[in-house]
Amino acid sequence: MKTIITTVGTSVFTNLTKDGENDEIKKRFEQLKQKRYSEWATFESRSINDRGSRLGLKTLVQNAIKANQKASAEIESILKIAKDEKVNIHLLATDTVLSVLAAQIIVEWEWLDGKQKITFNPTYEQDVIKDLQVENLMDFKKGLRNLVERFYKIYGTNPNPKDYILNITGGYKGIIPFMTLLGQMTKIDINYKFEETGSLIEIPRLPIKRDDELFDEHFEVFQEIEEEVEIEGSKYYAFVQKAESCLETFNNGKTYTLNALGLVFWEDYKNEYFNFYCSDDVWSTIQKQNDISRILATKLYDKKQRISKNKVEREHKTMFKDGNNDNRIYYFEKGQTVYIYKTFENHAKHEIFLKTPFNNDIKQEIIKNSKPRKIKINHV
Repeated sequence: MKTIITTVGTSVFTNLTKDGENDEIKKRFEQLKQKRYSEWATFESRSINDRGSRLGLKTLVQNAIKANQKASAEIESILKIAKDEKVNIHLLATDTVLSVLAAQIIVEWEWLDGKQKITFNPTYEQDVIKDLQVENLMDFKKGLRNLVERFYKIYGTNPNPKDYILNITGGYKGIIPFMTLLGQMTKIDINYKFEETGSLIEIPRLPIKRDDELFDEHFEVFQEIEEEVEIEGSKYYAFVQKAESCLETFNNGKTYTLNALGLVFWEDYKNEYFNFYCSDDVWSTIQKQNDISRILATKLYDKKQRISKNKVEREHKTMFKDGNNDNRIYYFEKGQTVYIYKTFENHAKHEIFLKTPFNNDIKQEIIKNSKPRKIKINHV
């Protein structure tokens, strides 16, 4: 089954009113035009149902597009992309009442009385992108970051580009370049319905190359500025010079964070590699341990798996136990950084190790002696 990731705009409302028709739809559209989905407190539990004249817009539009499915660019493009294939769809809605309303109209459309093999992401609200709107520039930048992060959460579960299609027909024009870049980086097919013709255009792939040396050398700084980092003196001077195109600055040049372009490259890098710290001795041991290397590449990189398979042993609060076998990985986290300090494929050696003490002083020594390492993730 293919997954279609579709951005959702409000064209369904404007298309139905552009020729001076459907005055009631236009009137109710204007009432909701400025409303942010994440902030509109009058929604009970954020559910969008027909309540009075405000939300009656949904029923009016649903009735109108029964006669004209082309009114919704998203519905028309999905039908063309899906053809007769079985597909699952993620509708990436903006942080506006109208975009979410449009997405719900799409989900609830009759879809040719069920003849189409089309399903939608059941955890719908996860695909509403907080802060993605055009009324506030700073919030829009936050929204772009949220959009990129959500995209990689959808794609990262099974990163085979042939299983995905990116449909950028709907949504804000301002996000098209970023969605296009995401598709190019991940090698996903990108489709776009060309204006009034209804024809699908597939955007060709470009030879975009990520600078892995930059991320290898400075990945710890990139981890920090996923949020923000204060620049003190010349501490980050070399990094800023090299990564300038990936950064934006605030507070008169004192604070740096990733811009949307930088976030696309950073998330793409993180989706490919597991970065962690360990000493030379531990790294040398890992390279001789096939099972441990496999676990790092398939399981330990994922925080959810680290939590679910964690076992406390004496003073060691975080130890990864890989099922009913002898494999053990002792590690701890400082911020977003993972430090690995002992690995075993032999139970007897693991039992001997448990007799040695472990405390905060030892932990600080591990941090001091550790170096950055990376291993290619294997998304099984």
